[in-house]
Amino acid sequence: MDWWIKLDFFFVSLLLLYIAWKDITTRIISHFSLLMLISLFIPLFIMQEKMPNIAAAFIVFILCFILFMFHTMGGGDVKLLTILSLAFFNSFLLTFLITTLLFGGVIAIVGLIAFRRSTLDHGVPYAVAMSLAFILIYPTTIAVQ
Repeated sequence: MDWWIKLDFFFVSLLLLYIAWKDITTRIISHFSLLMLISLFIPLFIMQEKMPNIAAAFIVFILCFILFMFHTMGGGDVKLLTILSLAFFNSFLLTFLITTLLFGGVIAIVGLIAFRRSTLDHGVPYAVAMSLAFILIYPTTIAVQ
C-alpha cells in the first residue's frame, strides 16, 4: 500500500508542476486542474486512512478570500491554497504556509529583478510557491504516520 501512496503523490506533484507552469505562462489556474487535484487527493486520503482537514481549509479560504477582495491574491491562488490546505494538520499546516510565503517572497524578488515589467503588470505566479512548498512539506507528513 505504501507504494500506492508514493505513486499518487508523484501524480499530485506532476499536476502541481503543470499548474505552476500554467500560472507562470498564462497567470490562470484552471478549474479543471483543481478538480483533477481534488480527484487525486481523495485516494491519497483513503490510502492513508485520514480525513481531509476541512476546518483548516475553511479558515485558509476565508483569510485568502479577504486578500482576494483587496486584490492582493488571485482567485485561482485562493482555491489552490484552500485545496492544498486539506492535506495538512497541526504544525504541518503552519510549516506549509510559512514555506509558501518564503518561496513566494523569493519568487517575487527574482521576478522584480529579472522580469520587472511582467511582474508589475501581472503579479507573482504564486502557484509556483504553493506547489513547491507542498512537494517539499507533504512527504514529511506521510513519514510521521
